[in-house]
Amino acid sequence: NAPLETYGYPAANVTGVRERYHFREGFELAKKIVPQAERVAFLGEDSESMRYVAGDLREDLLQNGPYALDLAGVDQCATFQEWQRKVRYYQKHADVLSFGPYNSLKDERTGRIVDINEVMAWTNAANTKPTLGFADIAKQHGALCGILESGHEQGFLAGAMVREILTTDKAAGRVPVEVNVKGLVLINLKTAERLGVRVPYEIIEAATEVIR
Repeated sequence: NAPLETYGYPAANVTGVRERYHFREGFELAKKIVPQAERVAFLGEDSESMRYVAGDLREDLLQNGPYALDLAGVDQCATFQEWQRKVRYYQKHADVLSFGPYNSLKDERTGRIVDINEVMAWTNAANTKPTLGFADIAKQHGALCGILESGHEQGFLAGAMVREILTTDKAAGRVPVEVNVKGLVLINLKTAERLGVRVPYEIIEAATEVIR
């Protein structure tokens, strides 16, 4: 998730695929499903990975202009209790909740890492807003919708790079780094029913994965 220079790249013997969240497409999808929505909050853990992800979001906004939804906030939570406070806060201050990684939220009382399934079970019980995910875990954790990263795409791009290196004798460092561009469209009709959201048929029909 970090800028390439963080890892010592570019380098003469290395190329690869940079993983990025599909923020712009995800916010557009949420807006199509909930046209009256105006503001989105982005929540995640307080980690180096989340800081880079949040930086990508802000950089995209700066470089490419406004999103389909205004940002109500970008929050990096160190503890589960802080996460809970933010989820409650955004029930009145955002129209959509979107999620980054939440693997390292600590319990303030015990200091232990709270299991991600426990985090999202509480979140789904407490939250009444449409939810948007960007990673594969969104399928398991009941996000209403998402534009998810595709491991297949990343593997395909990496494979194409390997082939180019092997068939042309080109140094790896001369093969440009790629960025994932194709997202998988997720729609969860169970969550839509629970939240009282009607997903347009054309969106369901075009989705890569529909959970019923």
